[in-house]
Amino acid sequence: MTEVSTANNSPITSRIFSALAIALAALVLSSCGLFAEEETYLPAPCDDDRNWILVDLYHTRIQNPEDYRLHRDQYNYQGTYGFHRLFEHYANYGYPWSSIREHELSAARLECYDVLFINLVHESRNRPDFTEDEVQVIKDFVYEGGGLFVIGDHSNVYRHAERINPFLEPMGVKMTYHTLVDYPPFNSVSGLGWIMSFDFSGHPINEEVDMISFKTGGPIAHQNPDAGLAFSSECVCLDGEGNEKECGQDYNFARNCSFGDYWDEENERGFYGNWSWGGDESLEPLGPLTLAAAEEYGEGRVVLVGDQNIFGDAWVNLGNNFEFAANIMDWLTKNEDAEIPLRRQKRKGHNIAFESSVNFYQTARSPADGYYTMFIESNRNEEITARATTRVETFNTDTLFIPSSDYHFGQEELDGLRYTADDLAEISSYLESGGQVVISFDAEKIMEPAIQLLEVLADDFSINYGDQTWEIGDEDSPDPERISGFHRITSEYFDVDGLALGVLNYGQFPSEDDYRENAENYSESDFDAYLHDLSVDWGQPFIDAELPDGSTATIARRAVVGDGELIIFVQDGFWRNRTLSNEELLRPKSFFRKDIVEFHHRFLDYLRGA
Repeated sequence: MTEVSTANNSPITSRIFSALAIALAALVLSSCGLFAEEETYLPAPCDDDRNWILVDLYHTRIQNPEDYRLHRDQYNYQGTYGFHRLFEHYANYGYPWSSIREHELSAARLECYDVLFINLVHESRNRPDFTEDEVQVIKDFVYEGGGLFVIGDHSNVYRHAERINPFLEPMGVKMTYHTLVDYPPFNSVSGLGWIMSFDFSGHPINEEVDMISFKTGGPIAHQNPDAGLAFSSECVCLDGEGNEKECGQDYNFARNCSFGDYWDEENERGFYGNWSWGGDESLEPLGPLTLAAAEEYGEGRVVLVGDQNIFGDAWVNLGNNFEFAANIMDWLTKNEDAEIPLRRQKRKGHNIAFESSVNFYQTARSPADGYYTMFIESNRNEEITARATTRVETFNTDTLFIPSSDYHFGQEELDGLRYTADDLAEISSYLESGGQVVISFDAEKIMEPAIQLLEVLADDFSINYGDQTWEIGDEDSPDPERISGFHRITSEYFDVDGLALGVLNYGQFPSEDDYRENAENYSESDFDAYLHDLSVDWGQPFIDAELPDGSTATIARRAVVGDGELIIFVQDGFWRNRTLSNEELLRPKSFFRKDIVEFHHRFLDYLRGA
């Protein structure tokens, strides 16, 4: 582990003497037949000047950084949303951690730690509740200078709020019994619970944070008005004609109003409410509501975040979830003024920045033309960090991947998003100076942002289809013929032998249940799949598809531009949710998904090794 952190707040000599006293006491008690289990407990070294984190695995085991991690064969929910990547980054840059699995929290066991991390607690996984003594120990730990990082979630799920509020409330924060509801397309990437927050306080934790995203979480109550860090959208209720009105029972007319959906105690499986505002603001508060809060308590600090999946392996690199988590750790350990903040340290492996601002996070959206499943699949490669960025971001970036912006939101502000001159200049400079840029779109729908990129990076680019040619500046997109089926592909740059690609029409992907039961039995005739019959003369062939008549169709081309590499995919429907499905936990069992996913990972390996 790399040692780059600043010194701890406690004097080292005091910690050494404390450790000796604890060890001596444990030895005496053990020789008497008491406290024998302490022999298996390995505390942090008290003479280490790094900031140690204690992960509480005694009260909860779900989605923890020790037992779960996302990888190529991991399609289990717990493993997909475990905290391995975040805590690996912590450890690599001065925040080592260890866990406590079979012992209650005590002052002795916390003595040499700087931060206590308590993940979402779960009452039905045979884990004990916090005792009165433990509640007091946690409060004393923070009051005397420790940091406390607690993860909550929606509507008292797993009875977590009942368990953590006894030690959080004295510190001025607590979880409420609500689900935080907000609306797409502006404040949610999918449904009412996968929300996006763009409203932040001026707290140090929010440095370089533009957007964070929950995958169904809950709001936080706090006594100090300044404790809130991030907020849901401000409540503006509208009537049927779009005019502002006082919020009331006819709230269904409003779609610009976040609220707290109170839990239904009879819904023991999901602990959700009814996803609708009932008209009683005293029971279901209206936005803006707090997603995360930070407070000082005595000499210490506490941070409470209202969603677990925000920092899971599959979601931590969306927007600025990662920067938010990094800043939390710097602040809890009073290192917010570090020369190189944790958020600026390069993440593991080959860093791919999926530019997501101009397509307004289509990278994370689950509708048919989104790239949600492909984005999460990218992070199953443990040697790659795939980030969905809030802006054009070339810092600490090995590959800049720019997916299409052809999703139609029906909102002028979003459909009109374009790259600025500064954006285009940064992308061009990055490419010319040795960067790797991938542009990906569907030839049937080439939108203005893609055209902007082609004009700056490949101004002689054109597409041939039938007896026609599309050139930059043409008013309409190409209209190539669709060639039915899944087609073998070729490449001179990496191994694609035996792989076939095809694109599904909208709504053709089978139901989740059907796929799980019958995936191995599917054949090509079960789908109306296709590729486009087109060719591109620009650059060199990178990926081609073999067509039935012996000709080939272009899928991607590449060229050296300056000192960099530019790859342009002219048909990418196989990466869209309509072909991969919008369910990231489905294993690629069917013949065509296996090929697409395998192709994707081989392409990622090419990017990593190029």
